[in-house]
Amino acid sequence: MMYQRLCLYLGLTPSPVLYRKVGQYLLQIATTQPTPKGFSRWLAELCPVRWTMGFVDVWTRLLMPSHPWRYRFNAVIAIHECDPQGFGEMMKRNGGRGEAWISTLFISVTLILNLVLGLIWLFGKACAYTLSRRVLLREGSYFKDTTVLVTGANRGLGLALLARLLSLGANVVAVVREGSSLQSQIIDAGLITRVHVIEADVAIAGTVLEAMSATGLNATQIDVAIINAGIKEEPAKDDGVASMKRVFGVNVFGAMQTVEALLQDWRRRGNGHFIFISSMGRWHGMAKTGSYNASKAALSLLAESMAIDFKVDDTPIYITAVEPGLIRTDMIEGGILQNLLSVNTETAARKILQCASTQSGVCRFPLSFALLTAMIAALPFKLRIKLIGAIHSKNKGTS
Repeated sequence: MMYQRLCLYLGLTPSPVLYRKVGQYLLQIATTQPTPKGFSRWLAELCPVRWTMGFVDVWTRLLMPSHPWRYRFNAVIAIHECDPQGFGEMMKRNGGRGEAWISTLFISVTLILNLVLGLIWLFGKACAYTLSRRVLLREGSYFKDTTVLVTGANRGLGLALLARLLSLGANVVAVVREGSSLQSQIIDAGLITRVHVIEADVAIAGTVLEAMSATGLNATQIDVAIINAGIKEEPAKDDGVASMKRVFGVNVFGAMQTVEALLQDWRRRGNGHFIFISSMGRWHGMAKTGSYNASKAALSLLAESMAIDFKVDDTPIYITAVEPGLIRTDMIEGGILQNLLSVNTETAARKILQCASTQSGVCRFPLSFALLTAMIAALPFKLRIKLIGAIHSKNKGTS
């Protein structure tokens, strides 16, 4: 999302190939530059829309020449300049001599507006940062110098969680089914001492514990576990039960088998924190995602039951059940509703870790989606079926 908005602001066409190059470059820069702190860091985590991107561009150029946003702007421009299409798009913006004075006037007016309106915008963001400072400090102190296990850490939300944990000063044990690609990125970024990649299929009993043992890791070295690995399938008409078994095998049994790999040692140690990534879809059915929603309902109830058991047994292990709305990953299709209500993976990772740092039992976001879900779940069965079916049909027709 950040890359797409930068391209939109700069008048460039996003490219998956160039996006990977930009990501690799920024990852390398992040390991060599000091981590921003305070308001500078908070500003770096924003994802401005097109018209506020100009404010960020102008004011970071003037006040913060080493800010992460400067590296992002420069990376996108430099990498697109080396691409034939990107170079051509940049050249098109340089009109002929007759258009020079119009271009100069436009740039001057835009610069003045960005300076004036941007100063007001920056002041507003500084006030917002002041109000949220306590949350940011708590998140940083909770995860700093900890070791966090993350399943499904090689893409989507898992990768965003990995990146944010590193920025908070944590070390990460990344559990993935195939780790060569992630491992190469970690080596290129110089993070080999802070990220331990282990290969395990969480759906197969015992593989997480075996993979940890094979690499010299044990449960006592891990402080927090984020159970994130999950799959979603739209089953064929003749493959319903088999598809359901695959989905439950990862989303439910895989989650509990990961817990099993850690729980015994955590009980002896006397502390730990499990963070389960569920979904707000667990509150009602949806078209073509019955197995996924049912698996997330099971996961949320298992997490709640574990929390009750720990409370009854006076076991100091914390449980956080995260039930997000739509997150922009390859699990959701494009559509009007999805685009309006979804959040990007970076925002989701930030909200999850900030919520977990309070040791809260449940985390739901965004608020608008939570309210919509509560309203739908409260409807009578037949009306709910009719409404969800109509939304699905309309969204499918306009996607």
